[in-house]
Amino acid sequence: MLTLLSASITSKEEEAIENTPANLPVRHRIITYIDENLTNPLLGPHSIMQHFHLSRSHLYRAFEPDGGVAKVIRDKRLDLAYRILIDRRGKPTSLKEIAYCCGFNDRTQFTKAFKARFELSPKEAHEIGAPLPQAPSGALILHSHLSEQAAKIASEHATTSTKAPPSAPVKP
Repeated sequence: MLTLLSASITSKEEEAIENTPANLPVRHRIITYIDENLTNPLLGPHSIMQHFHLSRSHLYRAFEPDGGVAKVIRDKRLDLAYRILIDRRGKPTSLKEIAYCCGFNDRTQFTKAFKARFELSPKEAHEIGAPLPQAPSGALILHSHLSEQAAKIASEHATTSTKAPPSAPVKP
């Protein structure tokens, strides 16, 4: 009630209504719906608006802190793709198949989005094989983790390729 009163004074009624505790369960239900339909290529803002009978502005305001609902969907799909790539490490893997399996419509779009999110290609992620780390809050801390893994692999490779054969004993 105080939030609404404050909003009426400051002309931010819509913002106050969006952030009331009563609307938080809607956001949670939307996230659950996204998780359950992640592999459906038709999942998007429009299908969510139809399913939950929401206006576009209501949906976008609910996910504004996350960069929008489309970004949330894309990031969740990319995280799923990353996990699949890791699970299939050492096995022949079709990036096109993984892209479609994760709800992307084409491989090029998938590869560009993957590189933008993780700063490495899907092929590189498949080869590195590092698990997708998560902070306690669920936020990804992947960039620093992958840098550490890449440095470790490079260090191991440098160590094994620069080892000189043992020299012959020197006679006094």
